[in-house]
Amino acid sequence: MQFGRYILGALRGDFGTSYSLGRPVSVLMGNAFGNTLILSALAALFAWVFGIVCGIIAAVKKNSFLDHLFMGMSLLGVSMPVFMVAMILQYVFGYHLHWLPISGASDIRGFILPVVTMMALQFSSLLSGAVITETVFSINGIGRLAVQAISGRDIPLLEGTALFATAVVILGNLIADMLYAVLDPRVGRREGLE
Repeated sequence: MQFGRYILGALRGDFGTSYSLGRPVSVLMGNAFGNTLILSALAALFAWVFGIVCGIIAAVKKNSFLDHLFMGMSLLGVSMPVFMVAMILQYVFGYHLHWLPISGASDIRGFILPVVTMMALQFSSLLSGAVITETVFSINGIGRLAVQAISGRDIPLLEGTALFATAVVILGNLIADMLYAVLDPRVGRREGLE
């Protein structure tokens, strides 16, 4: 009965009240989602622009120093854990050079290091990467909210963030599948029926 009531409430957007924060989970997630969305969108945009430019240069300058440099950077980027990239960027650009803030996101500069950290992640995994990135850089997003829920044993908040993240990934995959059919009509047709 209790599970049924929870599911019915979740379908209406009611995930209960956070034990540790004493506020509705849906309100907390609504407040945090904007930062996660900005972080994910900037990371995807930066990764696409940077990746395409580097890929074109590497293709044009095949077997050159730049080609090897970009390939090495790519290999290093996908090989290093996200938290390690985040801490290196914090040290170099925040602590040592003082160019960017080490944590927080009071303005666009606060999103630069986390965007670069998440650059290596694929779009479908941006949300899961946000958990680590938002925690390391102290950005109040869905990922950091989930970590707070885990550390505070706040079951309603943890369930809400997990269901929300699942819904976002499913929705993202659905949109991608629909875009495939629009961009390539062959995807929408069944073989042998036409």
